[in-house]
Amino acid sequence: DERDEMRVWIEHATGLAARLPAGARPWPLPPAIMEGELWLAVDDHAQAEAAFTRALASAPSPSPAALRGLARSRARRGDLAGGCAPFREALALVQPTRADGPLAVEARAFLVLCK
Repeated sequence: DERDEMRVWIEHATGLAARLPAGARPWPLPPAIMEGELWLAVDDHAQAEAAFTRALASAPSPSPAALRGLARSRARRGDLAGGCAPFREALALVQPTRADGPLAVEARAFLVLCK
């Protein structure tokens, strides 16, 4: 029920972010990653995957959060194999500094399924 209203809020936030000067970050995450997380929360995994894909395409370097979201989206759509590469890449990015962090733990647990 909340998807239409959420879409309006996402479009509003994305529009605001587009008007901000380059480098300004009023939110803790880029809007496309927040959008992906919101779509995951309401089980719209196709929309979530599209948002995380946009987040990765628009960033100068891959974000572990966007990679995790992409992997989760694909896995929840039934594409376990499609979730393996993003989780591998996310784990490689966080391994040097946050090897015991929640993202690394989740990635390692998922990657057991990828053999």
